[in-house]
Amino acid sequence: MTRRKNKLKKRHSTSDISKNTPSDTTEKGKLVAFEQRTEMSGPLPPPEIIEKYNQICPGAAERIIAMAEKQAQHRQEVESKALEAGIADAKSDRTQIRRGQYLGFVIAFVGVAGGVYAVVKGAGWAGTAIAGAPLVGLVTALIYGRKPKHIPEENAKDQ
Repeated sequence: MTRRKNKLKKRHSTSDISKNTPSDTTEKGKLVAFEQRTEMSGPLPPPEIIEKYNQICPGAAERIIAMAEKQAQHRQEVESKALEAGIADAKSDRTQIRRGQYLGFVIAFVGVAGGVYAVVKGAGWAGTAIAGAPLVGLVTALIYGRKPKHIPEENAKDQ
């Protein structure tokens, strides 16, 4: 987005007032100040300004339009790459989450199986503790969920 502001301040005599429609006049009818503002937004200036560029420098209009087209193409490529990177990150996150679920299941299963084995072999309290630890971890994970993915920058610097 391009924005330009042109401010022109001119002093006019009484005879100039009849030619213009002033916004500020003194009691004597003289124009104190005249301000003109032009605002533009978008990749290209209005056709009138492009025409003036072309008058000053022949071929400038084509160069300005080519520059705007090149910038638009570049912006679209950058946005496309950012979108592709976001999709790749989401796939990677899903893979890591799935892997963590599988590993968590295996660890919990081994812990509970080990505890049951210890209880069967006669070590009741030890078996209960061995089987209970993975279950407490699973319940805690289910209640509190995962830790936040993004740590605020202020806390990240301190750690």
